[in-house]
Amino acid sequence: MLSMPEGTLTRGHVSQARERLATSRFLFVDVELPEETMPGEQPLALLLGLEAEDVAWLGRKGQSARAEIFGDSAAFVVPAVDTDRVIHVHALVTERYLVTMHRGPPPLIGDVTARFPAESPPDSVAMLFLLLDEAMETYRRAAVQALPEVEDLEDAMFRRREPEQLYRLARLRRTAALLHHTLLPYHRVAEESVTRRVMNRGFHKERRIGVGRPRVRPNRVPGDPLHHPRQDRPGP
Repeated sequence: MLSMPEGTLTRGHVSQARERLATSRFLFVDVELPEETMPGEQPLALLLGLEAEDVAWLGRKGQSARAEIFGDSAAFVVPAVDTDRVIHVHALVTERYLVTMHRGPPPLIGDVTARFPAESPPDSVAMLFLLLDEAMETYRRAAVQALPEVEDLEDAMFRRREPEQLYRLARLRRTAALLHHTLLPYHRVAEESVTRRVMNRGFHKERRIGVGRPRVRPNRVPGDPLHHPRQDRPGP
């Protein structure tokens, strides 16, 4: 648990988190669940006292990408790249707090909280956008990392083709397909939900401006890196 804006970090039992969620004015709560669902595991929404938010699926394994906005709260299942796999972080944001849940310890949450001192998020919605931004950054890093490997492989195959190269190329294409098929569904539902919310007259003007001006990162690589071969040499 991280009390904002002081930035005071506290570790505790779920019952303590429930109490803080009911009383704190500005709070970030991160819940790490076991990799596998435990027998008799109680719904996390119930344990945290979030039954009224209609998010009984929070923390359940196997949830698909989603973005749901209702009233003054919103819930997301956010995909992110963790080494060679794609994980999903569940998030619930209200005017007073941001709650995240995940299976195992993903570096994503540490990357988000590390930005709090410099970014000084003024509210829970700003913290949510930092989470979404870092999740997209994991996809960018994965694409950037794959690009030079693809180029080196193309160079080697241009000179002489070996069976091992075909295996590496197939692995890279599977990775690209994983990134594409996990990010695209989330992008679709998030864009639809956020756009609908932003167009609502009740949405704060300053937040509307913030949504319309995303932070620009250097060396951005759009699309599938395997579909952007270098153009400085002839084909075989």
